Amino acid sequence: ALLGANRLVDRDANKNIRVWDLTADRYQQIMDASAGRGRTALSADGKTLAIADTNARQVLVYEVGNAKRKH
Repeated sequence: ALLGANRLVDRDANKNIRVWDLTADRYQQIMDASAGRGRTALSADGKTLAIADTNARQVLVYEVGNAKRKH
């Protein structure tokens, strides 16, 4: 699990990526496991999530909150 700017990132049993908003005590976002199968990193401000896609050998970067892919 990763922590940044009152957000926690983890994976469920199906490998879906979950972003938990700790101030609201609820999930802010759940991303399908197809978003990336490797390790995750959350920016210090909690606005950007990077996911290593080990199958495609690339790093995917998303905006937290809307799951819009940035790169």
